[in-house]
Amino acid sequence: MREKASGRLPTLKKRADFSRVYARGKYKAGRLLVLYGLPNGRAVSRFGLVVGRGVGSAVARNRVRRRLREICRRHRHAFREGYDYVVVARQGARDEDFRSLEAELLRVGRSIGVINDA
Repeated sequence: MREKASGRLPTLKKRADFSRVYARGKYKAGRLLVLYGLPNGRAVSRFGLVVGRGVGSAVARNRVRRRLREICRRHRHAFREGYDYVVVARQGARDEDFRSLEAELLRVGRSIGVINDA
């Protein structure tokens, strides 16, 4: 069983930060989500979560958002430090469980080289 990471997840909040990551970051699309990553020149990594209306109702979007936030929080030390990450949920994410989303995010992160495998 994995140990829970403590504390809040550092997040991206400004539109300009999201736009910069979209425009200049590396990305990889999976079946359930798209992960963008861009070095930010800071000591800490920040995460932005995007769950659009195509994912489903407000209840479904919030459920997906909560799951993605917890996955990022638990695995934030596996991600390279000093990056801004944007995780965009795709429509299929609504119907998947926590473990499937977790496996997909880690797989996509490894494919663009932002996961530190220990």
